[in-house]
Amino acid sequence: MGATYVGKNEILRFHRWMLKFSPDSLIVFGDAAVQDGLAYMEWSWSGSITGPLRLPGGSYVDASGKKFDVTGVAQCRFNSDGKLTSHRDYWDIGLLVEQLGERLAVADPDAGSS
Repeated sequence: MGATYVGKNEILRFHRWMLKFSPDSLIVFGDAAVQDGLAYMEWSWSGSITGPLRLPGGSYVDASGKKFDVTGVAQCRFNSDGKLTSHRDYWDIGLLVEQLGERLAVADPDAGSS
């Protein structure tokens, strides 16, 4: 989460992590909208978690054996040869954390101000 993967090897590394995190991962793609080298696709990702989940702030949630099902949208850009040049997913990590029986901490808007 929060990482950028460039090139085939890094993308393979991400997918290996995803399958280690949830070996029974299932991603189902839904409706798509495509125009001028840009595509948006709805998706659903579900599975079971094999170990702790690292949250964006660096803390961990004990998620071993818990199931999840989250939805999101993928934004993909293609060049004139039809090759993928970028891919970004938009989804709600709060939904995933909630399914694990946890809550994300709410940031204090006044923290750090004097």
